[in-house]
Amino acid sequence: MQGHGNWQATQAWQDTQRQFVSWTSNNKRCTYQIRSRSYTRTYTYQWSDTAASDTVAFNAWHYGLVSFDLRGLKSGNGWTAAGTVTLPIGGGTTNQTNSSYYNDRTITWNGCIEERQTVRATSYTPLPEGAFDLDVNAPPTTAPETQWAPALGQTIYRRGTTYSDNTRSTNDITTFSAFSPNNSTECPVAATKLRQWASASDFDAYVDTLTPSGSTYHDIGLIWGARLISPTGLFASENATTARGGEIQRHVIFMTDGQADTDVDNYQAYGMAWYDRRQTDPNTVPTDGTSTSATLTEQVYARTAATCAAIKNMPNTTLWVVWFGTKNTTIENILTNCASKDRFFSAQSSAALQQTFRNIANQISQLRLTS
Repeated sequence: MQGHGNWQATQAWQDTQRQFVSWTSNNKRCTYQIRSRSYTRTYTYQWSDTAASDTVAFNAWHYGLVSFDLRGLKSGNGWTAAGTVTLPIGGGTTNQTNSSYYNDRTITWNGCIEERQTVRATSYTPLPEGAFDLDVNAPPTTAPETQWAPALGQTIYRRGTTYSDNTRSTNDITTFSAFSPNNSTECPVAATKLRQWASASDFDAYVDTLTPSGSTYHDIGLIWGARLISPTGLFASENATTARGGEIQRHVIFMTDGQADTDVDNYQAYGMAWYDRRQTDPNTVPTDGTSTSATLTEQVYARTAATCAAIKNMPNTTLWVVWFGTKNTTIENILTNCASKDRFFSAQSSAALQQTFRNIANQISQLRLTS
């Protein structure tokens, strides 16, 4: 509420009351007495001095797309995963008697990021103009569309149609009632760049930290695998050539334990799909799940196909694809097309999976010895 002084608001109101009077059996007629009254409700609002200890200056909550100053997350010219930023989004409670309901909230960044600019298309081969997220060989520039943004799941709220109707809506809403954060946010273990490991046990220890969680998005995993190995991309200065300037034989091994499984309520690399619709038609509610006809899932497979092609087009690069799970002809055909020629493998048991990786390692070793 805004303004100074006392003020009132009125509302027309009517009550109706029915009271049983009698029952006549011969004609089965019931008699009621009906009373009604009409009156006006008056609400009185009184201005309080915000200097008093028990009052809080508060207008209303506004939910919608907003911009915030995130310089608190920066460290010099770079970003720091330990950075914090204080934002006017409340203290993480919906209890209006709790003082933190009205407070600013300090957010700590966990290091995860939202993808850079993308476009909406049914096919990404050839790559559409403006699809910087799928241009795995292009490093960022000073242009904002080529850069990534910090993923701040604590700032994401599922807004409803009105304060009393939690039906999802993309419209802005202003209300005195606070919505609760209502989304699934997954931030995986940090990836590691290409490197030499001191021992197999060190490598095993790192792999053991990679605990899967959330849904299954093939595209984002392959996109970052491609960026890490690209000889001209984000890490070109570290892996364009060998230490002596020679060519590098590159291998990407992509393993998935399931078909793509999307969720429009996940806060993922492209935001929250139901609200942001960065990948799907902005005027149509996206659909999700494992069905290849779900609009969000279709996007995952289309972007995966484009990234597979980009990896196979890199010089001296082989893309190995391993499917670990129940046999599924449709998905296996998709992944077979993703892999380099004769480099798709399927395993339905742990033993078969281990043998598959031994076979891949042996073939890579033979290529190294003969090239």
